[in-house]
Amino acid sequence: MILLDMNDDIFDTIACSLCEQSTFNGLRDLAALVLVSTRFRSLRSSRIMERALREASGELLCSARMYAEPPKTTASGYAEASVIDLSSQRLGTMECAVLGCAIADGLLPHCKTLWLQNNKINGQGLRLIADALRRMPPHCKLRAVSLGGNAFAAPHLVWLRGELKELEAAAARRRISLRIWS
Repeated sequence: MILLDMNDDIFDTIACSLCEQSTFNGLRDLAALVLVSTRFRSLRSSRIMERALREASGELLCSARMYAEPPKTTASGYAEASVIDLSSQRLGTMECAVLGCAIADGLLPHCKTLWLQNNKINGQGLRLIADALRRMPPHCKLRAVSLGGNAFAAPHLVWLRGELKELEAAAARRRISLRIWS
């Protein structure tokens, strides 16, 4: 059977079963299908993909170290944190997309500082973070993002200047301090 000939019931069953896996595995498989199959491209902006991104953002944020001023213990956890520490978590492009979704959806309303040091963030990850900062709701309090020690920071990667400028511009518009090298 060719994927283009697949009826909608089978298509929906495949897409939903991918989302029933562990959050990041299902999201990775769904993203791979979107890239290789024209039939699955419609998933890129579907409710299924939105749900997978939201679930993954909750999972990612729950794995972070969090600090609040003043210290609080609440059920919402990351929603009350003023500092969210995702440093040294091996974050790559997929995780930047998920984090971007959380930022753009306003899931971090009290976060003033986001630590993303020592990860695997590359040029595409920088673009995703820049897009998230542009779409961040006005009520969010984010004022600093630290990105030192990531894949894009290697001195020989001068071709990433465009992505860095895009991120710097998005941060400047929102009055967010970027710490690129620390």
